[in-house]
Amino acid sequence: MGQESEQALRARAKKDLAKAERLRYNAAAKKRRAAADDAVGKILAYFKQVPRTEAAFYIEFQALPVVDIQRLIELYCVNSEWRAFTALCREFGVHLDFRRSKHRRPPGEPG
Repeated sequence: MGQESEQALRARAKKDLAKAERLRYNAAAKKRRAAADDAVGKILAYFKQVPRTEAAFYIEFQALPVVDIQRLIELYCVNSEWRAFTALCREFGVHLDFRRSKHRRPPGEPG
């Protein structure tokens, strides 16, 4: 009988350890998400101050660090920098001239 209770205690300790690890992982993930959300908020706040022209937005977008561009790609659920740029412009109401012609796309961007 003593053997069974020891096995039960070990099983319970193992479950408790797994639960503690999950809680630590979830807390760390929550912090990372909060930091990412904060970073995206700062990026969007920055673009609120940029003049509402395609050229100004493009210059500022190109000046962003790669990490910030990746965050915008994730925010808008797109698969390229160009699509993140167009989504950002759309969010701020910036008119893009490339929409007039489907042939005016940046090199390497699928049609």
